[in-house]
Amino acid sequence: MHEKSIAILGKGPSVARCTKEFIDSFDEVAICGRPVFDGYEEIIGRRAHWDFANDSAVEYSSEMKERLGNPLWINTDDQSPHKKQFIESLPEKYSGWSTWGPSTGTFAFDWFVKKPEYTKIALIGFDLFPKGESFYYFKREEWNPNMEYLFNNGTFDEDGRLLKESSHNTELTYEYMCSMFDRYKDKQFYMITDYPFE
Repeated sequence: MHEKSIAILGKGPSVARCTKEFIDSFDEVAICGRPVFDGYEEIIGRRAHWDFANDSAVEYSSEMKERLGNPLWINTDDQSPHKKQFIESLPEKYSGWSTWGPSTGTFAFDWFVKKPEYTKIALIGFDLFPKGESFYYFKREEWNPNMEYLFNNGTFDEDGRLLKESSHNTELTYEYMCSMFDRYKDKQFYMITDYPFE
């Protein structure tokens, strides 16, 4: 078996502490929810092998896809076969996840942590959406326009801070990720996060 390393790039504010050099030290890069690259190349580079995103994520232009290396899209909609299989495989204690279920990042992490060839995994920008905190590393005007309604219904304030408990369930996400760290002790994990993982 050929061992691989992968950097999984989320979109939380802690991404700002990353460097292109760190991401480039991994064999592969998986991006979650179509992060903003333009203007942030010094912290996240400009390459991706895997593109985990749902249908509401704004599609990259053909030029951007080519610059990234034409990553393989994995549909993370709740009705996609991959996401359904993931949710059905979860132990009963995670049944409290809402219909929105686990985030795209959690799904991507699960995808790779269970594959034996990925022995070194970095989680970047996995801040778990805590209430009262900023959601993304990029500017408010760079947000997906499909999320605009969330500023009108009281989910976010005008600066992009979350005003409600996340539908992705911060506590369950934390428990699940820690259970995977314990289960796969033979793998190396690296984290850039603002969440207080122990």
